[in-house]
Amino acid sequence: MKKCLKYFNLCKIPDNQRVDLASMYMVGRAESSFNSYIVVRQNVVWDEFIVDLCARFKEEIAGNVVEEFNKLYQTNSIDDYLDAFENLRGLMLQRNPLLPDQYFLDSFIGRLKPVVKPFVRAFKPQTLASTVEYARLQEESLTVSRYVAKYNSQNSTFVHNNNVPSPNSFVPNSTAKGLLPTPKSSTPQTLTSSNSIGPARFISAAERAEKMRKGECYFCNEPFTRNHQCKLKGTQMFAIEVIGDEGDEQGDCDVVEEEEVSDEGFEMVETVPCISMNALSGSSGFQTMRVTDYVGKKAIHIN
Repeated sequence: MKKCLKYFNLCKIPDNQRVDLASMYMVGRAESSFNSYIVVRQNVVWDEFIVDLCARFKEEIAGNVVEEFNKLYQTNSIDDYLDAFENLRGLMLQRNPLLPDQYFLDSFIGRLKPVVKPFVRAFKPQTLASTVEYARLQEESLTVSRYVAKYNSQNSTFVHNNNVPSPNSFVPNSTAKGLLPTPKSSTPQTLTSSNSIGPARFISAAERAEKMRKGECYFCNEPFTRNHQCKLKGTQMFAIEVIGDEGDEQGDCDVVEEEEVSDEGFEMVETVPCISMNALSGSSGFQTMRVTDYVGKKAIHIN
């Protein structure tokens, strides 16, 4: 009917020819209905024909157009929503041509998607065309954001699954042999052998002088001779405290007593071996280097 009106107005078709001209384009049910109708209503004018035709082929949506218009909301793309909105707007204007454009503009904006509506309202559009343009921009932005988020999620999942093993899924293989040997633990260990180094024993100057006067061993109370075999013999360290007023230029030092060397090629040298307290208090480990040296006929182990 809308196209017929446009054609008649454009070509300036008179009213008495409009019914006959429109009937030439009727087919199917419309043609059968017109043939029956024109027999009863001869010489019908165009306006009456439109009313009778609409009553005969009345669409269901035309009866409740207001209800359908009020239920319309954007659920898909902006283009689908615009098509449905313009269709219902035309029907609304046919029933009430006095509806203002601002009414349709506010209705169109208010029924946009919640993620699109605030963006469009921020620009305060004055026409339906500008409203549609802003809505399309927001939809494109949301589409790009979803694509980027999906790509980042897939990329992070791929990296996590291929390069970074999950702590829960990692199971160490105790039977696999490593490329490098496992170093010994540097944690100090308690030695239980007979040659273990005991705690340092501090001997005062008075006690040292008393044992020298009596000719006793520093390790025990038995007489000290060249062939003396101490019952407490072992790798032990003793610290001797020397009082300054005795004139000892060496100051405080630690003496390490070890077994004698039977090599007759060495001379007896009256020297007092000294070693740092840091070395005495340390312990053997894979980071410790031990060097054997001799002072006279005495063997000294230096850590």
